[in-house]
Amino acid sequence: MQKITQKITNYAVKQQPAEQPAVQKALVINYKRDTELSGVTYKIKPPQDVPAMYVTINDRIDENGHKVPYEIFVNCRHMEHFQWVAALTRIISAIFRKGGNINFIAGELQNIFDPKDGGYFKKGHGLCNGLVAEIGIVLQQHFDAIELFNSNLEK
Repeated sequence: MQKITQKITNYAVKQQPAEQPAVQKALVINYKRDTELSGVTYKIKPPQDVPAMYVTINDRIDENGHKVPYEIFVNCRHMEHFQWVAALTRIISAIFRKGGNINFIAGELQNIFDPKDGGYFKKGHGLCNGLVAEIGIVLQQHFDAIELFNSNLEK
């Protein structure tokens, strides 16, 4: 750090070098959000002493009439979870809007282990590794329902 010992009488803005490395922009397809989307809300109630969480997944209809996930919201009264829930839902929603194969998200979330609680058994599913894993289970259920809807559409 340089200490200025004299009075400042003049200044100039330093110019950036002419050759800057090109910044590669990510390819993101932003579909214009319809004013109304269909969606489903799932309730998650883990056995631990935490309030229930509600996961809402909204779908858009693509040009072929197929349902495609567009956005996800997770609502929980437990403010301890607010920061990671907000980050997780924004990232997942961005992946939904980008398009392509999104099925990997459910599996990745289901593999996240909660070291604090160690997981629990979920009726009809077996061992659930924690809250984040249960969000992954909900995503998988939703993806399966969409796949069934889309396959019935093609018949």
